[in-house]
Amino acid sequence: MLRDCFGPCFRLMLRFPDSPPTGRTDVRREAERLLEGAERLALRGREAATVETARRMVEAWMDETALGIAWEGRTAWLGNPLQRRWKTGRRGGDWFFDEIRRLSPHRAEDAELAGVALRCLGFGFRGHFYNDPNGLGHEHRALAERFGCTAVPHPFPPAPHLPRENRLIRYAGPLLTGLFAVLLLIFWGIWQHRLNREYTESPQVPAVSAVHPASDGPRTTDARSAVSLSPRPSSIIQEGRKTIGTEKQPIPDVYGELRDRLAERTPAPASHDPGHPGTNNRSTTPGRSS
Repeated sequence: MLRDCFGPCFRLMLRFPDSPPTGRTDVRREAERLLEGAERLALRGREAATVETARRMVEAWMDETALGIAWEGRTAWLGNPLQRRWKTGRRGGDWFFDEIRRLSPHRAEDAELAGVALRCLGFGFRGHFYNDPNGLGHEHRALAERFGCTAVPHPFPPAPHLPRENRLIRYAGPLLTGLFAVLLLIFWGIWQHRLNREYTESPQVPAVSAVHPASDGPRTTDARSAVSLSPRPSSIIQEGRKTIGTEKQPIPDVYGELRDRLAERTPAPASHDPGHPGTNNRSTTPGRSS
């Protein structure tokens, strides 16, 4: 099978997690040598385009594996990745998944390419799904089901070449977020407790009744309203008291009940009848002013 031709390439890179190589250029040169040997072997009875696609898949996986851990030759490999020989100018992390989506189970060469791609994914290739395990799992399962491969592990284990530092960073963010949320809840609880205690300990002032504004005559007992206000009426309520009976001013809806109650007791127009409640009842006794 086509994937077996690249077996030496897979074995070379799978040694990285346990025993990272120490040479800077020896591993890179060995990788190129194994890839060329695998290509010559795969060209026996296969089209060159199919073999080239398989080699690019393996090269993308090898680059990601070599750059996924800290070792002496990482900087040199980063400056000269295996994908540099590609003429398309695309990165393997993007090209890989576009390519496997085009594979058809009705073509024999595509079935062999699917075997190579599944092996790369099984050995931890992530591409542009490096930080998206759900998207990676979807692509992996879709490819396996399309070609009748049901033995796909789920969930996929982490790639063996994933650096330990990256794993710590991956979990540090959620942990810090959770800690911040807990501290915020504690602070909010303390603040609410202090507000409740201050409210219960503060002296309560009895409510006062609002007096209906009288006309030109003296205030009478019947002119008092039964509406109760808070001990500290706002300026909006005070302004409303002054204007009732002359020109109606808009009052906020929050005080709608007060407005309706006072509107029902608006004094009628003044009458010339001395006994009318709205008449000016000033005393006319000589020598005495009202």
